Amino acid sequence: MTIYHWRHGLLLLAPTLVLERTTTPLCATLRLACNKPYRIDVAGEEITTWASLVAPRVERRKVIAIDSHVALFYFPIEWPEYAGVQAAIAGKDWLNFEASHFESIIETLRLGFRQSLDAATVIDVARKAVEAISGSQIPAPVRVDARIDALRRHLDDTPLDEVDVGKMSLQVGLSASRARTLFKQQVGTTIQHYARWAAIWKAIKGWSTDKTLTEVAVEAGFYDLAHADHTFIEMFGIAPSLVVDQRFVKIMPCEI
Repeated sequence: MTIYHWRHGLLLLAPTLVLERTTTPLCATLRLACNKPYRIDVAGEEITTWASLVAPRVERRKVIAIDSHVALFYFPIEWPEYAGVQAAIAGKDWLNFEASHFESIIETLRLGFRQSLDAATVIDVARKAVEAISGSQIPAPVRVDARIDALRRHLDDTPLDEVDVGKMSLQVGLSASRARTLFKQQVGTTIQHYARWAAIWKAIKGWSTDKTLTEVAVEAGFYDLAHADHTFIEMFGIAPSLVVDQRFVKIMPCEI
């Protein structure tokens, strides 16, 4: 499989995907079949489909996609750019779609099973998938307060176990309580949740190096590998040890 990742999302391409462990990830997941339908057991109901969107924290018990050529998007819908997805899935466990609903990106995804996609193409595909779900264009980003932007950069550069909200807030000229309020309003998530995401992305980037999983986890600020595993499973529903075997998995960063 190939895993493309960027700051607020992840795309996994797998010719065959079989998951038989119950998971309840914090991300919404969009699965698209580019070759033939797959089976998924979600919220106690088993369906055969070409495309499904499952809400965060909803139980996925099984996915059987043999030679389906599955594109699996992970969307953290608390981020502003996924507001349309959040609105579409609100109050529902899952949504079923016809393959034609994503006609504008299927051919590009099929190309991704034959060759690597560049970062701009991956980000564009994810954007079009979100817009197909929501039925509208993603709004332009709202300008963030310079102090909040500085705080966000601090979080990006700081290991998770060294994050001190009070100290960082003072460094950018805000009280801790004011920083928490503004951050939630302007970024779309809490400071601590953002810090956990930042740590996960640090770890993902480190997997493509020669370092061990434990070394990567500790450098990202997790207490140990078990802490990183727990956080990754909580976010995505799969253990990092299952997706970092370089014999079978290619990890591609897509920051642009």
